[in-house]
Amino acid sequence: MPKLIKSCLLVFFFAVFGVVICVGVWAVGAAVFGLPMVPESVGEPDPSLTQLQETALGLYLLLNQDALDAPAGPPGTEIDLTVIEGETASAVIQRLSQAGVLNQPNVLRFYLRYRGLDRGIDAGLYYLRGEMTIREIAEALQSSQPIQNTITIPEGWRREQIAQLLSDLNSGFGESEFIEETSSPPNFFTHSFEMPASSTLEGFLFPDTYLIDPESSAQDFVFAMLTNFEKRLDPEIRQAFANQGLTIYEGVTLASIVEREAVLPEERTRIAAVFHNRLKLGMLLEA
Repeated sequence: MPKLIKSCLLVFFFAVFGVVICVGVWAVGAAVFGLPMVPESVGEPDPSLTQLQETALGLYLLLNQDALDAPAGPPGTEIDLTVIEGETASAVIQRLSQAGVLNQPNVLRFYLRYRGLDRGIDAGLYYLRGEMTIREIAEALQSSQPIQNTITIPEGWRREQIAQLLSDLNSGFGESEFIEETSSPPNFFTHSFEMPASSTLEGFLFPDTYLIDPESSAQDFVFAMLTNFEKRLDPEIRQAFANQGLTIYEGVTLASIVEREAVLPEERTRIAAVFHNRLKLGMLLEA
């Protein structure tokens, strides 16, 4: 074996041996004299750590203390991190590193382990930035936002179709709750839409893409859809209904029926005229 390689191996061996001796001496001294294993500035250690683990992790963090309070990554980097059920802290750290938000993954890994925070990373959504310090990232990973479901309601869908789509989502309500919630108008929208108390919300459930919190209720989702509808119902549309002698409820109902009855776009005008005449004569729409 060349002398240079032997020399390098000896240096490495003595360096490792020296670190082990230092850790051991520190641990024994702390135990005998009742001194803290690591300065409080590093943070409170996890009580489940052995004395050797606490000392080794604490020494590493003490040597890298500047990294704990410096930005974890380059400015301007960010990630909306979705942690799935059962995902480990190591997997989370690896993804943060790959996203460029975290320059020193080992510092975060050992800090989480030292503080016992690696066990507190739950499934959910986390918004993390490179400007955050490692301490701040570790703290942020202890409080997740619920993972929201995305649902897109196509134009022309009836509430029964929407309910069926909702049944496939991980939400706090199901098909029957949605149907029940849309069977009559909420009091706070009845006046705004000129809706009879006996009417359903058919035609007022605005087609769009929505985010649904897993803990939200059917009432929350219906409120979001009606609020969206109200925003789109601008003064010009209201006036157009009034010019035709229609209330908002009648106009929306008529538009919904035409959308459902027309096979071709050019048929809509003719169908609308037929149903409008029925309304003027006080006849049932019969559709």
